[in-house]
Amino acid sequence: MTSNHPEDHTATSASDENQPLLNQCSESQPYTGEPTTTSPHTDTESQLILPKKKMLSPHLKLLIYSVSLLFLFLAVFITTNVMLIYPQSEQLINQSSEFQIESVVLDQVTTKGLDVRIQGSNVIDYDNIKDNYISNVLKVGAEMFNDVSINLQSVNLQTTIDDKLETIGKVEIPEFKVDIRNKAETNLDFVMSIQPDTLKIFKLLKYVFAHPEAVLQIYGDTKVKLKLGGVYLGNYAVKFSQSVAGKQYFNLNLDEVSVNNIQLNKGGVGPHTTYNLNFQLSLPNPILDNMISFNVPQLDWQVFVGDCDQKANIPLLPDNVIETGGFKLSSHEENLTVEITTSLDKLNDKLLMQCKQNEDDGSTTTTTPMMLLMDQVLNNKSIPLMIKNKGGSDSYPSIVNDLLSNFDLNLNYNPNFETSQLIHNVSIDNLGFEFENGDINTPIINGNINIFIKLPVTGLTDDDFKIPKIKGLPKLLHHNMEFAEIPLTEWHECQNEVVGEIDSDEILHEYYHVQFKIYREPVVIKDKQIFGQVINEILYHGKSKILIDCLLDLIVNIAIFDNRDVTIDKVHVKSESEITRGDLF
Repeated sequence: MTSNHPEDHTATSASDENQPLLNQCSESQPYTGEPTTTSPHTDTESQLILPKKKMLSPHLKLLIYSVSLLFLFLAVFITTNVMLIYPQSEQLINQSSEFQIESVVLDQVTTKGLDVRIQGSNVIDYDNIKDNYISNVLKVGAEMFNDVSINLQSVNLQTTIDDKLETIGKVEIPEFKVDIRNKAETNLDFVMSIQPDTLKIFKLLKYVFAHPEAVLQIYGDTKVKLKLGGVYLGNYAVKFSQSVAGKQYFNLNLDEVSVNNIQLNKGGVGPHTTYNLNFQLSLPNPILDNMISFNVPQLDWQVFVGDCDQKANIPLLPDNVIETGGFKLSSHEENLTVEITTSLDKLNDKLLMQCKQNEDDGSTTTTTPMMLLMDQVLNNKSIPLMIKNKGGSDSYPSIVNDLLSNFDLNLNYNPNFETSQLIHNVSIDNLGFEFENGDINTPIINGNINIFIKLPVTGLTDDDFKIPKIKGLPKLLHHNMEFAEIPLTEWHECQNEVVGEIDSDEILHEYYHVQFKIYREPVVIKDKQIFGQVINEILYHGKSKILIDCLLDLIVNIAIFDNRDVTIDKVHVKSESEITRGDLF
């Protein structure tokens, strides 16, 4: 084709000599915004001629500079305020935001934990911020963005238990939105999922029970996604610490526990005599926080008492459990009353095993866990106990029953019990004195000592309980002044019977009457003058009022111990009494 048109090359060559250089415009052809062409057959290189730059007007340049400067100012302003506010963010939130919980309700129990519905409100008040400048900045920003969306990832909770940092569980909170404008109030209503580590929670509960005055430090960490007015601000790591005082929420006072309405009835006939025991356990309500309220179903428990080393390792009833009836646990009642039921047929044989004890004087004595337990009960000493749940409840899901299955509570119970509450009366009758070789300083006494014990239940006989032998040291006082002692160093045989008395309201009261005879027992005179006054009152009035204060050692025979004899030492008996005239001399 080109060989047929030699004239085209000649024209093009001639034309090229007159073209301006590349990227330049011809002076004779002003710039129109379109590429310059001289022929439909121009080469590709001739079509790459670039346009000349258009000069900006002074007004347009000023506008661009002004907008750039404004953006730069805003960037510096925002950055400066963020640098001022961010280090104080936690403090500013505490000053300007008031979050109030109105109700906490258990929504449901899942296989992972508890879903709790939280209802409350949040009020923003920037006027509470002490720095006026920051307060005004936040007011302006809040009016621009209106609200903030908060999306928390799982909140991991930790606390220190026995000097070791333990993870006690995690909490999941759904995304929620808060109005951040000044004076704005946001009503909050969301379901929070609590996923506890049951073993660690149990360990924490034991620690709190053992240290009721302890203040726990709860640590948490999470990541929070923030959207300010719909603008995503990023994902931030958040750590926090909160002090929690257990005594603000509950206070378990075992010093004021009382036992009421005791009922003991014989059950069916079997290899062992069975007794059905029912009573009410009353104590000051341990719940202090108004938001804590839930129902506790019927539960079964095992009670462990002290062994030879006074560690609560011996189950009191090896074949039976103690059942607590259902009750509501909340702060609305002054006292908490729990119905307790159990069957007594046989106490643990381990309570009668021999224990060696070292006395203060270096000697060794033999005792049993049962003797130690009775000494603690009757002499108001601290009793080591362990309470352990057995079986959980069908009303509870598996996660709660897992917690209960590991629940064993060690506590020291002070019975606050006076044996005088059991003593109806103590008397000495048919009293007679003799004097060895006529020496009035060494009298010998004869007579009957009667002890009437109040029975907490009715229907008992000497087949169920009896005291076959007694010894001890009765002290005799007149007008609260001790005048004599009767050292009963040998065991004295006792007679036992249940006697009844009908009061003025025609109510039958049953007493367990224990009587033993004293014959030719030496009397140690502590005050001859008072002793003489007592003798004169007996001679002229037939009787004298005295106070008998003694420590007695008892041998007790109990049916639930297969009628084996159990020795109980140092039972304190104190009662006003009368000495009546028998064959006085």
